[in-house]
Amino acid sequence: MNAAMRAQAGFTLVELLVSLAIMGMMAAMLMSGLVTGRRVWERVEHRTQAGEDVMAAQDAVRSLVRRSIALGSLDGSRTRVLFTGDERQMQFLSAAPDALAPMPPMSYRLGLSAGGALTLDRLPDLATDDSGALTRLVLARGITGLEFSYFGPTPPDNSLRWRTRWVRQPTMPRLVRIRATYRPGDRRVWPDLIMQPSATIDTLCVYAPATGRCRGRT
Repeated sequence: MNAAMRAQAGFTLVELLVSLAIMGMMAAMLMSGLVTGRRVWERVEHRTQAGEDVMAAQDAVRSLVRRSIALGSLDGSRTRVLFTGDERQMQFLSAAPDALAPMPPMSYRLGLSAGGALTLDRLPDLATDDSGALTRLVLARGITGLEFSYFGPTPPDNSLRWRTRWVRQPTMPRLVRIRATYRPGDRRVWPDLIMQPSATIDTLCVYAPATGRCRGRT
């Protein structure tokens, strides 16, 4: 009787040990699944945030370039195109955002800083040099390469093609393209940003160089 009881007790102990082992394996699998799921979620969240950062930067640039304008007048002078650019940066005149209305047009310069940031410099009014109060906005960081190109006809061939320079041209480029690359290991991707300047001409503006505004306007 005692032997039978000992056998039964030993069998119960083995069952308990097996159950504990199975429960331990299930707990380990559960923890592994939770850790893996969290890592996957963090990667998805990181990619989503990175994608949102790129989209926000591109939306800001696209909005300004689409609002870019040329200056016209009724005094017989030709239209002044305040747009210049090369492979590294471009500068243009753009209407103020709706949030800043009714402020006059402002001059913007887009380029890559020495620290690898895509920067947008804003000069007040119609200034086209660095004499005014410069405001710098960082649109994106971690960029190692930035390339601007411009599509449209220019003398002497006047053929429609992409160009690396648009300086002192009589018209605005028909399209502007911005390409950017991030540092190695950065998961962000910058899709080619292609924009069409609106090239709106303010025909009622007679530009006054002394004030940097349209004559008769405050």
